[in-house]
Amino acid sequence: MTAKEYLEQLNLIKARSDGLFCDLAFLSELQKSDNTGEVTERADMLRREIETNNEKLLKMMIEIKSQIERLDNPDYILLLKKRHIEFKTVKEIAEEVNYCERQVYRNFTKAYSEFARKNKDVI
Repeated sequence: MTAKEYLEQLNLIKARSDGLFCDLAFLSELQKSDNTGEVTERADMLRREIETNNEKLLKMMIEIKSQIERLDNPDYILLLKKRHIEFKTVKEIAEEVNYCERQVYRNFTKAYSEFARKNKDVI
């Protein structure tokens, strides 16, 4: 697993939460018209799954944030936090740090290399 793949695990967990929230919203609307026990039971099960997934996301986010903070270069720390903790796009990051997107991509390559070096015990 590469450093980038390791860090992108957060995005996958967050995407799962987002999908579960959409499912729950649909069921909530369905409950208004068809308040059967089956729909209510499914909604309750989804709520528990969302809670479990969010706990996993928070735990992993704290772990990854501490691993990012091990890096020596503060610019790399900033980029990786913005991308993988704050879930910002490369375009948003480029605007915030006043770099062109190409430079942000180059810096990400270096940041992932340093992350892998500093965290080889977890990747």
